[in-house]
Amino acid sequence: MTLFYEAGWGSSFHFAPRWVGETFEASLIRHEHFVGMQAGAGKGKRILDVGCGVGGPARNIARVSQAHVVGLNNNAYQCRRGDAWSKVENLSGLVSFVNGSFLGMPFEDEEFDGAYEIEATCHAANRVQCYSEIFRVLKPGAAFAGYEWCMVEDWYNPEDAEHKSIKAGIEIGDGLPNILYRHEIIEALEESGFVVEEEQDLAEAGNPKAQGAKSGEDGPTVPWFDVFRPSFVNSFR
Repeated sequence: MTLFYEAGWGSSFHFAPRWVGETFEASLIRHEHFVGMQAGAGKGKRILDVGCGVGGPARNIARVSQAHVVGLNNNAYQCRRGDAWSKVENLSGLVSFVNGSFLGMPFEDEEFDGAYEIEATCHAANRVQCYSEIFRVLKPGAAFAGYEWCMVEDWYNPEDAEHKSIKAGIEIGDGLPNILYRHEIIEALEESGFVVEEEQDLAEAGNPKAQGAKSGEDGPTVPWFDVFRPSFVNSFR
């Protein structure tokens, strides 16, 4: 499955809302650079990528920031693939991979200058345990940034059979234990020791049909889920 993902998706296993005229690949790199910046990536910094896949974001962030990015993954095969990609891209000196669980990280306390996750910690059955481990391995005052799958209170109706079916399909298809509401994510982060400084709904920001959505020069106008539309739908948009 990893090779199948790489063949169709490249080495960055996530999504992003896009500007009009921006390619899918460019939108991914833009979001990776932004989350790396929020996590404090910079030359000489040691940054943790929590649930790194095969390391596409880690390499893009390390390349632009010159930080040393350590990717954590419980899949040993994907760690080996990450090493292979890094060697091809001449980034082995800046990117490394560790096989382990984000529920019990094989790192010392206060080991990292920053951390980020991209659509990864949503796979944790116990979010507080996961976030607490991230908090433990960060130096005091260090930042943790991430993109997380969330349910939206104003949109999702748990009594609606169609809504429930869509949610279950995402969870089964993406191997997610349970997609939480945004406020539950914030509460879990705070319970783990973090102070939440900023949060936003990227689905709303990239969806022209959403109330208050940004458009034109103010923000993305192509929603993240646009890549799932058949090509003939895109051609007539």
